[in-house]
Amino acid sequence: MSKTKIKAALGKLNSAAKGAMSVLNEVTDGAFEGSPAEAEPTRFANEISQRLQKQLDHLEANAKYEGMSEDEIADLQATEMAEALEKLQLSSAEKLRGLKPVVESFVRQAALFAQDDSEVDDFDEDPDGTEEPED
Repeated sequence: MSKTKIKAALGKLNSAAKGAMSVLNEVTDGAFEGSPAEAEPTRFANEISQRLQKQLDHLEANAKYEGMSEDEIADLQATEMAEALEKLQLSSAEKLRGLKPVVESFVRQAALFAQDDSEVDDFDEDPDGTEEPED
């Protein structure tokens, strides 16, 4: 690859990073003016890109509220929250129906153990260990 192509690519990258930094400052009301990212945008290109993506996501998430009053927004958010809660409750109830109680499972296992082990009856003869063994 020639030197000229590399220099051209770096120039384009630097120009794009400066443009992205300018947009970021514009959408954040100059929050990054005078920052190291503004001084060296190519070096901070990844961070600039991530912050711009977050701003875009935020704008897209709030786009559905454009032109609505505060009361309308509150009503819409309450409706969305109620729908999400209902969906979560249905999902949880469905998962809970498939579970077996731990006690029931434990009792079954203990019964199986007692059937397989004849020493189970002797186990509790001296639960606190105070009796002395017979000679």
